[in-house]
Amino acid sequence: MINHFRDRGATLAGWLIAVRKRYQAILLVGISIMACGVFFLTRIAPPTNLLEMIICMVLAGLGIGSIFSVLYLAAQNVLPLTQLGVGSAVIRYLGQIGSTLGVALIGAVVNQSLISSGKQTTATFMIALQHGFLTVLVFCAIALLAACFLKDPPATQPPGDN
Repeated sequence: MINHFRDRGATLAGWLIAVRKRYQAILLVGISIMACGVFFLTRIAPPTNLLEMIICMVLAGLGIGSIFSVLYLAAQNVLPLTQLGVGSAVIRYLGQIGSTLGVALIGAVVNQSLISSGKQTTATFMIALQHGFLTVLVFCAIALLAACFLKDPPATQPPGDN
């Protein structure tokens, strides 16, 4: 389900970039939307209903989808034509490494939280998940800060003319 909305977020971001001809603001909005979704996921508790969780995941999916598409465009917009393939490959490679390390880190945080509680109940599992989502929220804040420093030339300039 998140993949579906991630793809919709990428499509929406691409359309907005085509209209605005700039991408930094779209990246900032995408990260903010993802951070909002993740923040609401940190608030989950046993009485949380399925619809609320779906809304949180939709927000996170829309935000992360827009991030990935904008990063490809940003790299392609500032690299010379001879380096476009390398730039795209590096973005893809770093995305895969980040995903792998991110899942491992979040899993370690959740597991450590479960181990330290000593008992295995629904409430302790929810608290462990909240700790995992808080870790994701920290990375959202770092991404938001990094996006503020992104070079933002017009998206219509020919590649390599910077």
